[in-house]
Amino acid sequence: KMFDRVSSVLAVKKAFSVEDLMRVIWPYSGPEHLRLMRGWGEDMHGAGSRWRVPTPQVLPEEELEALTAVFSFHDKDHSGTVTAEELIHAGLLDREAALRFIAEAEGVTDGQLDLHAFGD
Repeated sequence: KMFDRVSSVLAVKKAFSVEDLMRVIWPYSGPEHLRLMRGWGEDMHGAGSRWRVPTPQVLPEEELEALTAVFSFHDKDHSGTVTAEELIHAGLLDREAALRFIAEAEGVTDGQLDLHAFGD
């Protein structure tokens, strides 16, 4: 049913608007809902930089090579990840700090840091 609706919209339209996209995503939304959702989008767009997160700086090539070397040194089992145990055994962090460091790392759910998480 949804496929038929999308096909019918795409077949008769030469342009595809934001409202059309909202109708596809929320097929039972009425005109008042579409106006409300469009208003949210305009508010966010009008807020500009308030909602935008600054682009992170790119790590210079030399620093990336140094970080990779440090990561490889601590990755004793050559698994491509570093665990809290490896950081503790290297004397880099005590148990509490290592566990906290890994728990606070962005995107880490299995207790293992890859190079990207290690660099963050």
